[in-house]
Amino acid sequence: MEIVVAAIACYFASQYSLAFWLVILGIFYGLFGVAKSMINPAWYSQRRTMAGLDASNRMIALIVTKTITTVTLGAFAVRLADLAGYLS
Repeated sequence: MEIVVAAIACYFASQYSLAFWLVILGIFYGLFGVAKSMINPAWYSQRRTMAGLDASNRMIALIVTKTITTVTLGAFAVRLADLAGYLS
């Protein structure tokens, strides 16, 4: 989450190239978390417990949430790539 906040700050500072790469990093970091959760469900349950959430394994909710997040960040990345001149 902090990576995306830094990308938004770079966006408002007109640092589009850096913001683009931060968003890409955020996307990969989120997808890595999903992959790690699918490979090791006990790790995911432990992280949910540490966050004070229900300890039951809610993998479907994780996948739906990360899909929505990835699509949103992907659209933002395309916009940033255009502003940074990567698409021209």
